[in-house]
Amino acid sequence: MLLLEAYVDDFIQLAQTTNPAQLLHCSRTLLHGIHSVFPPPAVTGHSGEDPVSMKKLLEGKGLWEVCKEILGWVMNVSTRCIELAEKKQAAILKELKTVLRINRNIPFKRAQKLVGKLRHAAVGIPAGKALFVPINQLMAIEPKRIVWDRCLVARQAFQAWHQLIQEAAKEPTYGKELISEGKGAGGIWISGNRTMTPVVWRVKWPRRR
Repeated sequence: MLLLEAYVDDFIQLAQTTNPAQLLHCSRTLLHGIHSVFPPPAVTGHSGEDPVSMKKLLEGKGLWEVCKEILGWVMNVSTRCIELAEKKQAAILKELKTVLRINRNIPFKRAQKLVGKLRHAAVGIPAGKALFVPINQLMAIEPKRIVWDRCLVARQAFQAWHQLIQEAAKEPTYGKELISEGKGAGGIWISGNRTMTPVVWRVKWPRRR
């Protein structure tokens, strides 16, 4: 099995094999594909850098690993668990601790930036999504400064996030916890280069017998 995903300028490849020859073939295919769409300066003559970052390759970002950090998440396919990278955990916990210690008030933009980091954390810590209700209500007001004495429920939600991230560090999230059971499946089929009308499809799951 081979899976290839592209997130902005990051290419993520997953292969279900232990054959070194197949892994080498997958790596070469990915690099060839990138250069086919984004040719290097030696081909186009442009003044930019090679789309394949040599710096990241030398850092080991392109090595095949069972446990790997991807987009700030540590994914372990042997345990099928996901957890925030240690640096991200430390950064969020430090900011939460600092912000919650301020007795008077904090700038709204600082809180907004922190909420953005928590939304990213909620991807792999689904239990934290419910904590956004009072936080979202506070963000919707957009005050210039946030006074904790006037929004105690939101402050409690931030405190709960601090505890939740600490607990998640001790026990990573199992992959199945990230998938919510739905009534069906669906998607959008875009033809690409062919002159075909895009198709939106939905399929309802059959009833269990």
